[in-house]
Amino acid sequence: MKLEFDSDKGYRSGVYGRKLDKEDYLSLPIVKWCNDKIGEINWPKDVNEVLTGDGWDIYSDWVERLSDNTLDFAPRLYVIINKEIDQRLVTEFWIRFGK
Repeated sequence: MKLEFDSDKGYRSGVYGRKLDKEDYLSLPIVKWCNDKIGEINWPKDVNEVLTGDGWDIYSDWVERLSDNTLDFAPRLYVIINKEIDQRLVTEFWIRFGK
């Protein structure tokens, strides 16, 4: 299942200027929700590694956004859920993070 989310709702703010630790990632609303509702974040994580957890991945699609002929060059952001979850969680996801 691939669920698109709004970056302002999912990330809100970032940490810059230092190496990020697990708590920094868990302070991001979308990561905390995935960790709490779907499965624990995979840790330790390499700097350039895709953000993943038990049954989920966070994915940025730059190609689709750059080829859709808009002036908005931000990537489309998705949580890809790789295991069965309750449909109520999908509804909760859309209410909290949907575009």
